[in-house]
Amino acid sequence: MVIYSVPLAVSAQTDGPDLQSLTTARKAIIDAFNTVLDAEKTGANVTELINQLNSAAAMLNDAENSYLGYQNSTPASIDQTLILIIAQSVQTSAQKYKIDAETATQNYTWASIEFSVIGSITLLLILNILWQYTKKRSAAKNKQNSTGENRPGTKRI
Repeated sequence: MVIYSVPLAVSAQTDGPDLQSLTTARKAIIDAFNTVLDAEKTGANVTELINQLNSAAAMLNDAENSYLGYQNSTPASIDQTLILIIAQSVQTSAQKYKIDAETATQNYTWASIEFSVIGSITLLLILNILWQYTKKRSAAKNKQNSTGENRPGTKRI
């Protein structure tokens, strides 16, 4: 899993809405990343979400560079709005993926338990049937042997 590492931009311009917007966008990306990480820990496939976060982090990087005056590109406020939308979308999707993964894990666990119980009961029934069959067969042989049938040199009177 790869995500852009976006350094916190420090500038002489510490006041103004642009810095606040950048900070808000950065926090949204970090929160979304943490939510994606939680979803991944539950077993969700988060590759698509990581790709979206990477693009949002790249946009944040461009917005910070624009704010610092390193490049003359699109105004940072346009990128910040889009970054927030992407981060919120990723966070919502990650929460859904996490719930879906937890549900799938629970279903798998219950299915495993059910099959184990059913298999154990089936095995016990089969063993009981075999035991009953063997018991009847053994009893019939013992009865046959006690009456003297099938013994060489004996006759029934």
